[in-house]
Amino acid sequence: MIDTGKAVEQFLYSAFRLLDGGEFGKWMETWASELVYVVQTAGNLERGSTAALINDNRDRLIGRIASIEQYWHAEVPRTRTSHLVGNIEVEPMADGTLVARSRFIVSATRLGTQVMLAGRYEDVILRQGQALRLRSRLAVLDNDLLVAGRVTYIV
Repeated sequence: MIDTGKAVEQFLYSAFRLLDGGEFGKWMETWASELVYVVQTAGNLERGSTAALINDNRDRLIGRIASIEQYWHAEVPRTRTSHLVGNIEVEPMADGTLVARSRFIVSATRLGTQVMLAGRYEDVILRQGQALRLRSRLAVLDNDLLVAGRVTYIV
């Protein structure tokens, strides 16, 4: 019997290792084809607003990654990210999907400056044979104002 919670934790940790290592192609393989990636602020959600900082499907996320990769040559050294994820709770749904709720801190460091974002993820995960794939991620930032005014990396 496979411990579903442990399998989801390991899946998420592996995906973030790929992302932080700049292995975007391999990271995209952790996603299902019909992906949805949304970043919102807690303040907007509390006010009932559906406005999102980021609302990507597969094509837009691939474009976002291409933009990051295109401009990395201009960043010497490049921005380095570190995703710390914890408090992972996994709930099996009636349709066979898994909902993983967790808390995160993302640190982005470049040229001696470090920006940190904190918040929560709500991930919907599909089982595809023996593999797990992210179908959707909602990242809700605790920060209502971004220090740099924008996010230039994957939260």
